[in-house]
Amino acid sequence: MKQVRPLSIIAILFTAAAVGFLVRSCVNTRTGIPEIELPTLVDEHGSQRLETAEQFLTPISDEQRALIPGKLAQAVKSVQQLDHQDSLLLLFEERIRMLLDPDLDDYIKHVADMTGNSPSQIRGKLGERFLTRWDIDTKLFRDASFATDQCTLSLGDSANVQAGGILIAKRDPGFYETANLLSRQDAQLAEFRIPVILAVSMNGRGQTLVLDLVMGFVWNPSRSVWVPHVVALHDPSAVETRLPAPWI
Repeated sequence: MKQVRPLSIIAILFTAAAVGFLVRSCVNTRTGIPEIELPTLVDEHGSQRLETAEQFLTPISDEQRALIPGKLAQAVKSVQQLDHQDSLLLLFEERIRMLLDPDLDDYIKHVADMTGNSPSQIRGKLGERFLTRWDIDTKLFRDASFATDQCTLSLGDSANVQAGGILIAKRDPGFYETANLLSRQDAQLAEFRIPVILAVSMNGRGQTLVLDLVMGFVWNPSRSVWVPHVVALHDPSAVETRLPAPWI
């Protein structure tokens, strides 16, 4: 049997790493933003969960991170035509921007603008624990990759009545005052569903998850604005027994 020299092994490993880097950095010709090839990051099971999601935007630099919200909003496929859809898409773009580049002061101003409260009132409602854990709880999506070819907008609330799988949802704890809006007979609900790739640390080990991000909104007729009422992560296959918590 022919012996393989250590230098040859090192050369092979270096070549494989270089090829992997080129694959992960290939350019999405539709958006001009680098995309991640799904098979290079997740296992076979993860690939099967997203059979039709093949193009992902990933923030490999601050400049490209800033472009993703607008590109993702342009890629949204609306299942039905909604009233006030343009303003909803603008809000969706802003929320994606905050997921990718979270800033506590911007977030507080965002909630204050939607609810008509002052920033100091919102800061008081958030509570000390929310404020101290901001950096920890918001880092989940900072380096997430978002699918452009399976980003959908539809009526309803599948995070509330979802068929199968495992789902973890964080609902409005009162920041956006949605309880009364959701109880109305004429409540208008809409949700975005986007396949995402998340790199997380679970039980002390690194893991890459392929999940659906669900962002639900309800129309506030008195203020003529959409407000978020739920953010959820959904694994339709129910393989992942524990999911990281999103933030709203």
